[in-house]
Amino acid sequence: MRKSILFLYISFIFATINVFNSYENISSNDNEVDLITLPNFEVVSNSEDSRRFKYGHKFDVNLGINNSGTWKTSNEGTDVWRLAIESLNAYALKVQFNEIFLPENSELFIYNESRDMIYGPYSSDNIHADSFSAPLIKGDKVIIEYIQPASVNEEVQLNINSIIHDYTDIFNFYNEYRNRDCGENVVCDTAEDFRDQSNSVIYMVINQYTCSAALINNVNNDNTPYVLTAWHCIVGETNLGDHNDFVYYFNHESPTCEGSTGSFEYSVSGSTLLATRNENVGSDFALLVMDESPPEEWNPFYAGWSNDESAPLISVGIHHPEDYPRKINYDDDYATS
Repeated sequence: MRKSILFLYISFIFATINVFNSYENISSNDNEVDLITLPNFEVVSNSEDSRRFKYGHKFDVNLGINNSGTWKTSNEGTDVWRLAIESLNAYALKVQFNEIFLPENSELFIYNESRDMIYGPYSSDNIHADSFSAPLIKGDKVIIEYIQPASVNEEVQLNINSIIHDYTDIFNFYNEYRNRDCGENVVCDTAEDFRDQSNSVIYMVINQYTCSAALINNVNNDNTPYVLTAWHCIVGETNLGDHNDFVYYFNHESPTCEGSTGSFEYSVSGSTLLATRNENVGSDFALLVMDESPPEEWNPFYAGWSNDESAPLISVGIHHPEDYPRKINYDDDYATS
């Protein structure tokens, strides 16, 4: 994995699916599922929170395996619990669990009504925290399905505490034309000198907000997945020392210099806030550590840094404006500290 001590100046400008797996054994009978319809709401303009991009509305809910959903037992003794949640006219929905424990050999799936987007199986092998945030699912109805073989003796824990209604289509599921001129794509030939630094830049989904961030190195050179972003990106969404379910997307960039779309296949969910300072008392920053490191095959770069007070002669800004693929901007003036 590549790493180096380099200067990286990142602009934290307004910013933000995984590869999904098909599964032939998920239930096919939609008539036997409890459906929860969320209430209507008023969209709040981004101008009220202009330094981070608000893509959706967050519903606080309390929906779990003990108070909602439908159980069914197959002839083989397998128990299946299903719950459907809809929020009318959503481009996509995001399900967030504040309690999750999956017994060994059980499986959890999350999918949309058309079943063209299915996440899972989630199991005890890949859910290690006691909270979890699923990726955005296309459409205005999502189904949560838990499958438990007869041999399972441990008690499952599942509780959903929030649903995000995406009203901006941040992942461009519906292929609407976009043209946001906020710099040039990082794959352009003119940005070749900053290829490594570009690979450190992350697209964060912070509950109903998005922002840019960077994967950064440390003096031990041990690839601890530290993430640097801005305080104004995470303010009010987590507390110092607390675990959160922010989602970190890597390699979200256009494959061409002129393109306006990129992949959302590569993501890591979950982190802890280690340090922060708001703009009123110094630098506007937040330092987090992800629950797990991005796989080496994603080609992540751990950006270097320096505490030297002298500024570099060249600086660039690499960021995700709203949901756009990675962009780069060039500063024609000397940097200042």
